[in-house]
Amino acid sequence: MKLISGTASLLQAVCFIFAFAAMPVQSEEWELPAGLSGDWRADVLRGERMHHDIVSLLRLEKTETVGGNGGCNRIFGPIRNINGQLYIGPLSVTRKACEPHVLRQELAFLQVLEETRFVKQLSGERALIFINEQGSIIAQFSEMQ
Repeated sequence: MKLISGTASLLQAVCFIFAFAAMPVQSEEWELPAGLSGDWRADVLRGERMHHDIVSLLRLEKTETVGGNGGCNRIFGPIRNINGQLYIGPLSVTRKACEPHVLRQELAFLQVLEETRFVKQLSGERALIFINEQGSIIAQFSEMQ
């Protein structure tokens, strides 16, 4: 009898653990700061200036989504605020064939978006900086006119 009640208690504990693990992380609704909706061009990724002939573009929307183009392929996906940090993605990306140097920039662009946890507007400028979890600036974007 003890074996059955012990097994039942163990089963209850395992069910509780799985139920707790399946609970969603607390997510706050994404609110785009005033004036930031629109198209932003990646100028600098990880300290390197982007090729002037390749446009890696991020579209920030008032909804909880982002879109754009990595330089060759279209991108789109969610943006969420979880406990004060931003999470972009997972991103869906089209799969067009492109020149290797274009794909290298696109890959760097996608990695930066994935690592971004904070976005700040530069004072008095139409530019954004993207910051990772460690507090390092990983990208700079300018507004597309």
